[in-house]
Amino acid sequence: MALSSATKKILIYSSIASAGALSYLMFKLGKKQEFIDNLWCGASDDCNGITPENYNQFSGGYSNASGDNDTGSVNLLFKEPHNLSAGEEILVTQTGDSSGNITFADYDGWHRVTDVVTPYIVTLNVARKGNSPVEGGYVQKESWWKRTF
Repeated sequence: MALSSATKKILIYSSIASAGALSYLMFKLGKKQEFIDNLWCGASDDCNGITPENYNQFSGGYSNASGDNDTGSVNLLFKEPHNLSAGEEILVTQTGDSSGNITFADYDGWHRVTDVVTPYIVTLNVARKGNSPVEGGYVQKESWWKRTF
């Protein structure tokens, strides 16, 4: 039985649409997760007590340990539990302070999560440059394609 011309067109168009939808889903980035600020943690457990609710009391520069708080790695504090795992690659995009200013543009881009400090804080594989005002932003997980291949 031969397919009619209209049926062939419908099959071709639906195949193209399906391939396009599948490609979009494979290559799109994960949903945006908002972070409040980057912070410094000297020892591995320095940031354990920080949550989004009590962060304001620490935002002037938090450290339980002595030392230079302009060294180490960048830690991000999220508004909600982040569900990230060590080893994941994420795209960091800063939105800046209340005026939109970004102090350290090097923090933007693809970085690897090296440690999950708390459900609200992760450590990245990027060196901390120094103190800055409260500068938030968002992260996105890598696409299914990048994670798989």
